[in-house]
This record gives sequence, C-alpha cells and structure tokens, in this order.
Amino acid sequence: MRARPLAALCAVVLLLTATGVAVAAEPSPSASPSPSASPVPATEPSPSPITPPLPPTVTPVCATDVAYVWKVSTDAVGLAAYAIEYTTKRTQDWSPPNGAVATLSPLPGGGHATMLYTARADGAALLVRWAAFPALLASAPYGPTKACDKASLTVTRVVQGGPASGSWFPVSMTRSTVSFVSPRQSSALTVPVTSDAKMDVEPGRWTVEPTKEAGVYVKLPEGYVWRSTACATTGTIGVAAGEVVATTNRNAQGISFTADPGSTTVCTVTYHLGPVLDDAIAAGRRPVGTAGFGPTKVIVPSGTYVTYLVMTSPSLAGRKVQILVKTGSLSKPWKLARTVTVASDGSIRYYAKITTFTGFVAKWPGDTTYVASRSSGRYADVR
Repeated sequence: MRARPLAALCAVVLLLTATGVAVAAEPSPSASPSPSASPVPATEPSPSPITPPLPPTVTPVCATDVAYVWKVSTDAVGLAAYAIEYTTKRTQDWSPPNGAVATLSPLPGGGHATMLYTARADGAALLVRWAAFPALLASAPYGPTKACDKASLTVTRVVQGGPASGSWFPVSMTRSTVSFVSPRQSSALTVPVTSDAKMDVEPGRWTVEPTKEAGVYVKLPEGYVWRSTACATTGTIGVAAGEVVATTNRNAQGISFTADPGSTTVCTVTYHLGPVLDDAIAAGRRPVGTAGFGPTKVIVPSGTYVTYLVMTSPSLAGRKVQILVKTGSLSKPWKLARTVTVASDGSIRYYAKITTFTGFVAKWPGDTTYVASRSSGRYADVR
C-alpha cells in the first residue's frame, strides 16, 4: 500500500524534469547592447602620490677664522634631483642674495653629500631644504666648534721660452666668504703667491689668478703673455680626484675652486714668450683700417669675400704666420690655407671668397725666440 504513493511521487518528479518546468532558466540577454544603452567610460587610475624623502641631514664639521663648515647629506635613492636650497637667515629668506642653491654629489660608498661654507658673521645657524620639497626643513642641533684641518695648496708658475724666471710673474690667491645676513659682511682676502712650495691654507672658496692692480692684470715682462691657468683638486666632495679645471680666457684668467678640509689642490699658471694673436673678421675686402671688424661671426651672400684680420706684435714684422681654415661645419679639421707675412704694423689680412660655413684661425708655429701661439678663431657663413 505504501509503494503506490511513493511510485506516484517519483512519476511526478520525472515528469516535471522532462517538461522543463522546474529547471528551465530565464532566457539570457543578447550579447549585443541595445541601441539605447550608453557605454560606460573607462576610469583612469589615480596617480600615486609622491612620497617626499626625509629632509637632508645637516652635520656641523668645523670652523675657520671666517667661516663655518657644514656637511649636508642624504641616503635617499632614486630622486630626480638632489638640489637643495640653504640660508643662514632665521626668517627663511631663501632666494639669492639671502640664500643659495647647491647640489648633493654622489659618494663612492653610497649616498649623496656636499660641504657648505657660511660666514661666521651670520652666526652658527644653517637651514636647508630640498628644492623640490620646500616644506621639509633641516638644521643642525648646534654649530661647528672644532677648528678645521688645513687644506693643501700649491701654485706653480711655468714660463715657456726666454730667460724669465717664474718669480717675475706675480700671482695672487683670494679666499672669499658670502654673508646672507648682511652682504657688507662678505669678505675676500687676497695674498700674493711668494713661492711655488706647498702651502697649508684654510678650507673655503679660493681663486688663483695673475695679480691685478685696480682691477687690471699687471703688466708682464716685455714679450711675455699669459697662456693658461689650471687647477687640479683631490679630496673635495663633488670633485673627481685629480679633476682639472682650466681657462685660457684672457679676460678671466683665474680659476675658482672649493678646498675642503684635508684636500689637496695644485694650480699651474703658464706664461710664454711669444706674440698675442688677436683676430677679427668683416664682410668684404678691407685692405686698410679696422672699421667694420668684429669678434662675432659674419654672414655674407654666397660667393662674396670676407677679410680675416690678425693683429700681433710689430716685433714679428717680416715673420711668417699660418692661416688655417675649416669649411662646412665646426666638426671639420683645420687645414693650412696659406702662410702670410706680418706687416710692419703687426697686422695680417687674409681675404677669402666663401660659399659655405668657413672658420679661420691664425697660428704662429714658434721658433728659437718665441714659443708657438694661436688666435681665438673667427667664423663666416652664407645666407
């Protein structure tokens, strides 16, 4: 009797399953969007906020008679720039002349650092911040107290040609400090170089150059000219060991450098016996006078002339000077164009018809009396 209801129930379940009444699902929507549906725009990911690095570390190092010396350092890695701004003014005036900028240099053992020199007249205070993150300030908990170790400086005068001794050529060295609190407190102490021997000097910012009087370089012995000034420094943060900085600019014959405590700097000031070759250039053929000549490049129609003028010592009258040229671009090599004779007034004129960029330079090859020298060089181009 119980088997019939159970059999009937099973029959009902089988029937419902077969007809799909119990298991049929709602029809799935079409994959194609309806015409009235609007596409949902993709959202751009929000840029990650830049996490500012910790402020640089300011460490008092030592003190000289006119300056405090500080080391500014960081272990931060991957910064786009390691530029800092600094000032000694507690009012936090950062812009020059109230403050200055510097860049931390990579250290061989990792990290970045630089040495800063501030005037003692400003007090033993230093404020530093990242140029890119100005809200983060750093300062030292106290000022430098111990005396600085000396730096080593050697200034050698080299004379090429003739009988003159290096002691005939006066050279000076100047140590300077800058005050942010009061520009009038800035100082510059200039002393003559009296020997080529190594000297112990106070750390700081130094300049080595031929001696000036009333802002003008002193006159040299007859026939001699300044040739170059070069300095190589070892032991200063941010300067590769033995890195040489040199100048041949007659208007700025000095080299400025920073000598950190314990560093070594060797400077060489070179003079030579020989003529100065000053040059200028002008459009057209100009057989007399100096009107129209200038030190800048001239631009002329293609196929026209330029005049390259060289002025030297009349003592070279009758001697031969080489004119070298390069055409097409600055990267091309110099080639000898002509050897010309120096006129009685010390002038040389070279005429050239140009059809492309052309450079000119005069060269004195030297002889038993005068060492070799050359002019700065001038250029012409066509339009």
